Amino acid sequence: LDTACAVGGNARWMASLYGCQVYGNDIDEQALAVARDLAEIENISELCTFVKAPVEDLPFDDNTFDMVMTTDVYDPTEVKRVLKPGGSFIVVSLFEDPKVTPLQLAESWGLELEISLDVTDLAFAFNRAKETEARLLHESKMIGARELIEIMNESIVPYTRGGRHYILRLRKN
Repeated sequence: LDTACAVGGNARWMASLYGCQVYGNDIDEQALAVARDLAEIENISELCTFVKAPVEDLPFDDNTFDMVMTTDVYDPTEVKRVLKPGGSFIVVSLFEDPKVTPLQLAESWGLELEISLDVTDLAFAFNRAKETEARLLHESKMIGARELIEIMNESIVPYTRGGRHYILRLRKN
């Protein structure tokens, strides 16, 4: 399951790479339509099912999935519910509270932490590139000063407060 999948990038990647049945959920029907179209173009539509559903109310039975993956948007209670025992939860996210460790998060979610990779430097570099792109858009008069500042603040503020970007692999016992 690729939860909060948007255009289904993770789901489509897994289907292409492993030939496995994948599901994706999101609340944006337009994004889901794009996900379906891209799966069709990539000749993997028979492996991909995309459904409109919020992360807080997944329309799947308990213990359905071997793996759940997400980037930034998820509900750990729902993830744990739909994961099979022994299943993996892969999460890529910015964790803004520097006092909370990945191990503490895993324990608070009732999951076992298997891998924790701090990718803050990589994420920060990506956000700096986004900032450069915004400056170019501003210089080209395609966005205003307010939009430029919003993009810059969104990219930098969480890190100035000690936020860390992690890739975590957790397991349901």
